[in-house]
Amino acid sequence: MVLRKNFIQALGCLLAVCIGHPAILADASWLDSPYSLEPDGHITSPGQTLDGSLTMTLAHDQPCQISVSVAQAGDEVLSIDGDALTTSYKLTGPSVTNPDGHWVGSQTFVTRTYGVDGYGPTSDITISVRAAAASDRANKAGEYSASIVLTVTW
Repeated sequence: MVLRKNFIQALGCLLAVCIGHPAILADASWLDSPYSLEPDGHITSPGQTLDGSLTMTLAHDQPCQISVSVAQAGDEVLSIDGDALTTSYKLTGPSVTNPDGHWVGSQTFVTRTYGVDGYGPTSDITISVRAAAASDRANKAGEYSASIVLTVTW
């Protein structure tokens, strides 16, 4: 049996949003947002994985928390026209108090909350994405996308 190689470009569209409690005198914002991540390279065969990462800058004057969510169910999975790649994430950074040490599945990732220590003025937060093609078939060719919302509270 010969497996057909397919050209797949994984594109992770990441949206960073900041929300705060108005009664507290603190400030946080993502500098240069919204962010978009496009991994280098392409998935060209079944079972192949592709990783990409993006470092975002969070300006903050208090310790805060980053919550992960999506606008619509399923937005966390890299997909195109009904075809999907297995999608995993990591959130890390020097100020993140509970960084991911291992890849976190997309459905678990969107339920996570991360602490950010310190009083800034800025903290580098790195989001990493891993896309894995199906092991038994060629995925559709095209630009796969996902959207993640990162909300900052304190």
